Amino acid sequence: RCDARGDVARAAVAARHGQFGLADLTVAAYLLDQFGELLDDLQADGVMNLEACEGFLAGLVLGPRRKYSCCLYDAGVANLAQAEEQSLAVTCKHAGIEDGQDILELGCGWGSLTLWLAERYPRARITAVSNSASQRAYIEGEAARRGVAARIRVVTADMNNFRTDDRFDRVISVEMFEHMANW
Repeated sequence: RCDARGDVARAAVAARHGQFGLADLTVAAYLLDQFGELLDDLQADGVMNLEACEGFLAGLVLGPRRKYSCCLYDAGVANLAQAEEQSLAVTCKHAGIEDGQDILELGCGWGSLTLWLAERYPRARITAVSNSASQRAYIEGEAARRGVAARIRVVTADMNNFRTDDRFDRVISVEMFEHMANW
């Protein structure tokens, strides 16, 4: 179950110990203040599980690409949408991504990098791994809507247990390992 009020309380403790940014805590507190009653009502009705809560909040606080990790605010970047684009481009540059490659993305979140890759590299084939069924459904829906579904495969798996016999030209993971218990 999603526990929005408990999550904000835990975030406050983490912020105090330097594990969570104060700006993030401020945003979480603001959202709780603005949408707390709605979340409480949905939880009380038994409608909202953790994945539904994630999807609801992602639509409120993430940028248009739903990038679930940090963004890059270089000179000239004026908003979150541009910062997402900048960050995704730099990630691909550092990874040496080229059109036609087979790419594995570990911990793909809401598919920001997976979808961006498919849009920018029309001959690339991307396998994305997420532990969330709702994130997989979102990515598959967006891939179909954007006309890139034929080149994207989304796997729902716990990364601690993920195995594949497939071969890839590149393996990318952006801010996933710090969320794993046993790395």
